[in-house]
Amino acid sequence: VRLQGTTMVAGVGSRPERLLSPPISCDAAIDYRDKDAYDPKNFSEKFDIVFDLVGGGYQEFERRVKGDLPLNIKAKVDGGRIVTTVPFVGPDFDLHGILDGLKIFVFPILFKYIMSRIFSTSKLPSYSMAIAIPDTRSKLEETLEMASSGKLKAVIDPLGPFSFSQKGVCDAYSLQESRHPHGKVLVQVSE
Repeated sequence: VRLQGTTMVAGVGSRPERLLSPPISCDAAIDYRDKDAYDPKNFSEKFDIVFDLVGGGYQEFERRVKGDLPLNIKAKVDGGRIVTTVPFVGPDFDLHGILDGLKIFVFPILFKYIMSRIFSTSKLPSYSMAIAIPDTRSKLEETLEMASSGKLKAVIDPLGPFSFSQKGVCDAYSLQESRHPHGKVLVQVSE
């Protein structure tokens, strides 16, 4: 997205200035503990797209609409869209079978996806769940070419990679569970 000239604003829980320099190079970054990342007063324009990489963003937009609060994203009828990579299931859940998994991970996502497209008069943006890049060879080749030419770089949390031991894996999981890693959390399996 960034390579196509998109303006990027990031909301993070600590040290937002780190996102202003390479490899990420956002145009602006805010600490959502100091500023309300959903309040349009904190931005000059409404967003066309919000990428929610933590989960819970659409639920916050729904809460704001129910409370008749303004949004910082355009409504679906104006082209607004939220794309999330994480279903918001909360920190703990139990799965005792396929049906439980469908109830937690599939049905709510499909419901939000369908409802956000049926009700075009809604103040809410359309909802999409993005799990991975499309499974077409051309997209994979394009992604690998960007990575090999240096246009696409992985951001790895500076605390890692963690060792492939009980303590290392537990530490990596704890960092991921905190929802505040500063990049991808890696566990090094071998040299």
